[in-house]
Amino acid sequence: MVLYRCLDNTEIISMFNKNIDRKGPKVIGRNTFKYDSDDYKHFYVFADHANFLKKEQDYLLIGQYVIPDYLIEQYGFGYYCGIKTKRNSNLIDEEIPIPEVIIKKSNFKNIFLNHVNDRLTPIYQRNMLYQRDEYNRYEFDEFFSVESKDNHGPPISTNYSYAEVYYEYIDYLIKNHPYDSIKEIVKYYLDCETIKEKIEEFFSNNKKYFIEQNKEYIKRRNNRKQN
Repeated sequence: MVLYRCLDNTEIISMFNKNIDRKGPKVIGRNTFKYDSDDYKHFYVFADHANFLKKEQDYLLIGQYVIPDYLIEQYGFGYYCGIKTKRNSNLIDEEIPIPEVIIKKSNFKNIFLNHVNDRLTPIYQRNMLYQRDEYNRYEFDEFFSVESKDNHGPPISTNYSYAEVYYEYIDYLIKNHPYDSIKEIVKYYLDCETIKEKIEEFFSNNKKYFIEQNKEYIKRRNNRKQN
């Protein structure tokens, strides 16, 4: 499974010195995982979410990892505030669930690290591996392409990543289940193991919404350029 993690200076150094364990600051928050010890590493399912934490906590790099599925101990969600996308900021004040997995530190190997970058890239967003000879060994996610037109030119095609569509899905669930807590929404409507299929289904069933939202995004973007 291709996964993502934020890397700080201490963790990067520890990769070169096996006697050094990561002692840097940890982001501790609510999540759905059940721990029998604190001997776990967390990874994000979507690169966009690693990029959010990198900016919020001033990490150095985003690491792309290839973790064997059999080593994944649990699939679950961490809860984060302050998240928005370039098209939607409705949930910026909400605590929303972000898909994550955990593995035991004792099962972790440095060779799982496939690539690092100091920014979010389209290749990361698509879960593509950087080594060309590895491309055919793992499936990667296509962007969701949306074509919209304003009143001043030809249709413009822009992309949504899986994480961006996921944000719209969470926004939809909160609006349509206003009396449920976010914990109840996670329990009854979200499953990290099948979240990609749910995202694909949501996009397919709501194409008109995404076209209209993207049209407004293009209009705002053009206005900013003119100003």
